Amino acid sequence: MIGTVFGDYLECEHQEALQALVRYLPLEDYGSTPDKVVKGTYHPNYYGLFIKPDGSVYLNGGCGIESMRRIAEAIGLDVQWEGNKKGQTIGYYITQKEEVLA
Repeated sequence: MIGTVFGDYLECEHQEALQALVRYLPLEDYGSTPDKVVKGTYHPNYYGLFIKPDGSVYLNGGCGIESMRRIAEAIGLDVQWEGNKKGQTIGYYITQKEEVLA
């Protein structure tokens, strides 16, 4: 459930960054649907990320919160978990990563 909500948030609020992420990655067909996925052998961290025929990105949060967190970090977001003493999730803090100049 948490992965689904988080994935829906990323898909809605960061669509441009997601499209930029997959623009130059090698893609392969996903089953018998018109959707495409990033080749698993190229980068398995994009599990749950699908590219629709119109070029938009769909995130299947049912693949888990950790998959969604890896995708969020790939587009430059820092994701911090907030929980209670029992280990239950209260929420997530999402911020843009700062660019480090070398």
